[in-house]
Amino acid sequence: MNTRAYLTFTGNCAKAIDLYQRAFSVKVSNVLRFSDAPELVPKKFPLSDDQKGWILQATLDFGGSIIRVSDTVETDHIAPTELIGIAVECSCEQAQHAFAVLRENGTVKMPLTETDFSPHHGSVIDRFGVKWEITAKPVQAFSPIAL
Repeated sequence: MNTRAYLTFTGNCAKAIDLYQRAFSVKVSNVLRFSDAPELVPKKFPLSDDQKGWILQATLDFGGSIIRVSDTVETDHIAPTELIGIAVECSCEQAQHAFAVLRENGTVKMPLTETDFSPHHGSVIDRFGVKWEITAKPVQAFSPIAL
């Protein structure tokens, strides 16, 4: 069994993909737009010309783990939440870069700082309302093998 994060946007999924490519250098694949599969859109949601270009589904490859993303035309009862977030563990350089990109027009919840468990850890909600927990992996200290 596998679990995957799935992020849903309301018309700005393509811009979110661009942001995540800049922050994490992710590979994007399986991009399907609403116009590519109109039979998958319920008839109660007629699409405008603009919405036909929205993302029905795409895959972001984080180098071994993936996140799926899409837009939705059904906007009733959708509320963003800070109780769910995506945790990313990476190098110090990657953490600093990703945090800087994600904070652009976003909200820093915890600045990127040294903690007991990481040389760089922080929390940011990006401009699309997605919460990211960025943690740099500690550098392993060299320990000689005892003979």
